[in-house]
Amino acid sequence: MQPLDQGPYRISIEVSNTGGVQYEKAGFQACVEDASGAKIGELSTVSNALTQIVAQDYITHTQLGTAPSIASPNSNHVWEFDWTPPANFDGEEVTIYAASML
Repeated sequence: MQPLDQGPYRISIEVSNTGGVQYEKAGFQACVEDASGAKIGELSTVSNALTQIVAQDYITHTQLGTAPSIASPNSNHVWEFDWTPPANFDGEEVTIYAASML
């Protein structure tokens, strides 16, 4: 991620099946943590139809967001969300933890 300013970062998660069988559903969950393991910043959805915030610390798929993305050339699944750093953020290192399943 490379910020242009202190505004939000756009984060994309893409999953695909490398096997011979096309999956029917997919899901994901993600969070952003600082070096001490604390959740940091604010998550926001790009598409309320595909993603939702859970307990203000995690973002995950919605029921509609489990189908493969038609827009992807390989029928992969793509979710996007924004992360806004806290006001006192000074470029410290953060880690995005994400898990997906097909």
